[in-house]
Amino acid sequence: MSEKLWDNYNATKAYDGYFTNENKLRKHAVIISNILERYGKDKLQEIEKNCQSTISARGINFRVYAANNRAEEKKWPLDIIPRIIPKSQWNKVTKGLKQRVKALNLFIDDVYNQKKIFKDNVIPREIIFDSPYYVKECEGFSPKYKSWANISGVDLIRNKNGDYLVLEDNLRVPSGVSYMLENRMVMRDVFPELFYEI
Repeated sequence: MSEKLWDNYNATKAYDGYFTNENKLRKHAVIISNILERYGKDKLQEIEKNCQSTISARGINFRVYAANNRAEEKKWPLDIIPRIIPKSQWNKVTKGLKQRVKALNLFIDDVYNQKKIFKDNVIPREIIFDSPYYVKECEGFSPKYKSWANISGVDLIRNKNGDYLVLEDNLRVPSGVSYMLENRMVMRDVFPELFYEI
């Protein structure tokens, strides 16, 4: 993209996946940046509008619960500008996520079986046993491969240096999995070039 457009842009307060702190385009962003520039503002706004129409037509909503416990339906937000994760970074993140999910599964298995984490005073027993989500019927049970959470939703964020951090773990089957799949289908329909040119 034309560097002149970005003269006054400040990329120092948060990590920007497209631009460095010196407002230079990152190497891994060149291809997508060229696609976006080729389309221009008007066409991108049209794609954004088509994206929102597709989401609405497919009924992709999510619920937000207010203080009075009433549910409110909201349309699923989808940014048509993709976040880019270079392969070297993704390989590192993948390795860390696999390790994290394995550790969480082993933790759950230990809680319901050996209970070493309590014997070693790593965490207080009451945090687990007083929880309404503790299932007493699972005591003494261990699933195959000690895999209690077969699909995990690990929410990632990036700090201003670009390091990946875990915001939270969702060890129940997370509804976010369906949104991720829908995101890809919607984007493939409204902006197929991002899939074919990269």
